[in-house]
Amino acid sequence: MVKLKAKPKAKAKPKTAIKPLEKKVSSPLSAPELKSFKKELLDHQQKLIKELEEKRNQELAGIIDLDPGDDADVATHTYEKEMLFGISGSERETLMQIEDAIRKIQAKTYGVCDRCKKTIPLKRLRVLPYSRYCLVCQNLFESRSL
Repeated sequence: MVKLKAKPKAKAKPKTAIKPLEKKVSSPLSAPELKSFKKELLDHQQKLIKELEEKRNQELAGIIDLDPGDDADVATHTYEKEMLFGISGSERETLMQIEDAIRKIQAKTYGVCDRCKKTIPLKRLRVLPYSRYCLVCQNLFESRSL
């Protein structure tokens, strides 16, 4: 008589640390609200672009009209120019955030926190329509940067 060997039991699959893909969270806002925010964001974007162009034109005019004068005049002009670049950098960052918010409206994910995926309160969006985070997550980021 031939003895059949018992099949070895299948080993349990090891648990992995890979998290499942996050679900795409849809916007908690209605279509008219999204349309209103998109209009506001586009208006703000155009205003910032216009301001940046005006500053750049002023800067170019200042370079053309520059009469070196003494060292104090040159230092003052250099400081003012650096301040203009700093402001422009901040405005450029705001423009990028506005563009991101517009993309989220088109993808129907506007109003959702980028970190925790919870709804950003409407009150916060009205104050800062290009908010990426809810207040809790924003405070976390700000406290880490200090």
